[in-house]
Amino acid sequence: MTLEYFAALSITLAVEIPVAMLFGEANRRGQAAATCLAVNLVSHPIAYYTVTNGVLSFAPTELLVTVFEAMGYKGFARLSLGRAALTSTVANGLTAALSFVLPW
Repeated sequence: MTLEYFAALSITLAVEIPVAMLFGEANRRGQAAATCLAVNLVSHPIAYYTVTNGVLSFAPTELLVTVFEAMGYKGFARLSLGRAALTSTVANGLTAALSFVLPW
C-alpha cells in the first residue's frame, strides 16, 4: 500500500465516522462509529484495488461499497434498513465527491 492509499483511507474515515455517528441512534453512536471503521477497513482496500487496476470503474465500485457498508450498518450497528442505507449513501457520497476535488 502506498502513502496515497493511506491518505485516501484516512480522509475516508475522517469523513465517514462522523457521518455514521450523526445518523446512528443516540444510544448506539459508538457502535455506529466502530461499524464504520470495520466496514471501511474491509471495503476500502478492495475498492481502491478494484478501481486503480481497472477491474471495475468508479461508479459501480462505489455502488457496491455503499450496499456492503449499508448491510454492515444494518447488521452490526443495528440501524433500520432505511437509516443504514441513508448513512451509507451520505457517507460514501461525501467521500466520492471529495475524490474529485482532492489532488491524488
